[in-house]
Amino acid sequence: IVKEEGNFFDIQKLSSNDINYIVNQFMNANQKSLTSEMRQLLISKCQACPWPAYVNTVMLLSLTWKSFTDLSNCNIPTAMNELIAIIIENLEKKYGKILMQRLLIYITLSRKGLTEAELEDILSCDDEVLRAVYPNREPTVHRIPTLLWIRVRNELSPFLDEAFADGFSVLRWKFRNFSEVIRKRYLSNADDKTELHSVLADYFSDKWKDGKP
Repeated sequence: IVKEEGNFFDIQKLSSNDINYIVNQFMNANQKSLTSEMRQLLISKCQACPWPAYVNTVMLLSLTWKSFTDLSNCNIPTAMNELIAIIIENLEKKYGKILMQRLLIYITLSRKGLTEAELEDILSCDDEVLRAVYPNREPTVHRIPTLLWIRVRNELSPFLDEAFADGFSVLRWKFRNFSEVIRKRYLSNADDKTELHSVLADYFSDKWKDGKP
């Protein structure tokens, strides 16, 4: 364990002035306009949990709000892990539980991260995912639809970091809280965890390089 003080970052809580400035800059950068009620709600949530990771995540969530969004139905916890759980639930409702579950797990289980091509390949090799994506027919090409992948990738992009590993650009979680929530939500069963590790192992061993039977 490295103990030298120079190897640690002291992450400070944000002041109210900091939060107002960051929200203004963020909305301008994303060309997003909030109603006064929405802005008040966003600021109050950030002030209740003024840690940078939470503020960043709740602002990203606010990008999904429309002018007609009913704020009374907006469940925005003031705890980072609970907020992430809400984001995941929304993605499951929009794209299906199986697809999102497997995608989130594969990103979490990867040691260094995964390239976009690897993620698309792994999902396309997962029979459970294909059955969920094509519930009423056998696909002519055993791959998830490219447009579906692009939509899901774009939805997740605010929560992912791009890094370099072994000379490739890989995706991994921007905040470790995502990994914590996903492990608790999906990987509490040891058998499930082993099964999904096996899918990754099969892929990287080139077991399916000529396609699955």
